[in-house]
Amino acid sequence: TNLRPIYDQKRTRSKSSGLPAVNVGSPDDFGDGVNALIQKLCYLLPITKNILTNNLSCTIIVVEAVEAYNLTYILLFIAHDIGGDEVKLNEIASVRSGLVLSRKLAREGTKYPLLTLRSINPDGYIDLDKTDVFDAKEELAKEYLTQEGDIVIRLSTPYTAVYIDKASEGIVVSSNFVIIRTDNKALLPEYLYWLLNTAKVKHEMFESSSSNMLGAVKAMFFAEYDIDLIPISEQRKIAAVNTLAKKESRLLMELAKEKERYYSLILQNKYKEIKGENMNDNKK
Repeated sequence: TNLRPIYDQKRTRSKSSGLPAVNVGSPDDFGDGVNALIQKLCYLLPITKNILTNNLSCTIIVVEAVEAYNLTYILLFIAHDIGGDEVKLNEIASVRSGLVLSRKLAREGTKYPLLTLRSINPDGYIDLDKTDVFDAKEELAKEYLTQEGDIVIRLSTPYTAVYIDKASEGIVVSSNFVIIRTDNKALLPEYLYWLLNTAKVKHEMFESSSSNMLGAVKAMFFAEYDIDLIPISEQRKIAAVNTLAKKESRLLMELAKEKERYYSLILQNKYKEIKGENMNDNKK
């Protein structure tokens, strides 16, 4: 919101804190962006520098006690640093293709679980029962193995993205996928997982792959993808709702399968009961 000016740009000192007081004005006054504002605040209040450098997406809060007309006022300035800015994904995350399996394949070697296309459930998780076994001629670099917090995306339709949790760590990722590792200070992996599975982003993937006979999107698409960053607090809210929705969806699917088995068993028993009664009638 716009702030009513209290001081002009000349430096003064408040009687309560002894720190320089300045009119920071409105957020709209800073046409050079937040960097100029950060420099000004770091100059005036050294403590602000520590706050800003330790959290990329923090909220800046400057408190200054000002005495005027025999009353003490508190001057606050609040601004979000990168919320809403567009950045390339590769500026805040590591984006790389999976392993070309033929380069490390051996008849007998170190065995690893292998992620395959059929391992990726369309609902956005890895079905561990559908992974294969990969024999590597040497120990593989960690960059080719899934790590907690990774986002792994299938490069072919339907371009499903999965979030790697503790249970799905240590799986070999082939060149059929791309691996994204984010900087948690700017972009939460759980939020990116939701974003990449939205219809809008998937449509953009499809359009990017339209010139490809196999319909596969290139890893460069993700590296150059423009992310509209929102504050971490908002990312966390979206991620939490999405996680809850995914859990509920999976539970409902499991419940539906259990009910299907339950009713199937009832019908089979009823059929056997009717068939047995008919046989007894025929004997009579």
